[in-house]
Amino acid sequence: GFKDSEITKASGDEGVDIITYKDGVKVAVQCKRYTNKISNSAVQEVFSGKHYYDCQEAYVITNSHFTANAITLAEKLQVKLIDREGLLILIANINEQFEGSNEAYQTEFTFDNKEI
Repeated sequence: GFKDSEITKASGDEGVDIITYKDGVKVAVQCKRYTNKISNSAVQEVFSGKHYYDCQEAYVITNSHFTANAITLAEKLQVKLIDREGLLILIANINEQFEGSNEAYQTEFTFDNKEI
């Protein structure tokens, strides 16, 4: 899983909302909470932010979906996209890990500085 996650400042974040580590790899994440499809500008921003923060990978995560142009650009730039269905799968996997466990846990997701 992801470890040592930190939220970047709200403005001037260079297109990155979260910096985290997965298997020792530094990852830049942009989170989008929109009702409309996410355009390629989100991909451009996180790709730029990835280099600004010296990250090896970049993700855009949304509660919505991506435009065809965003998907094409993400493939070209090797930015990973997680849409609504992918996010639901991640949440289900987290819930399965703790199912039947006595260990307490809390999952919080924040998109564009709004907790959901």
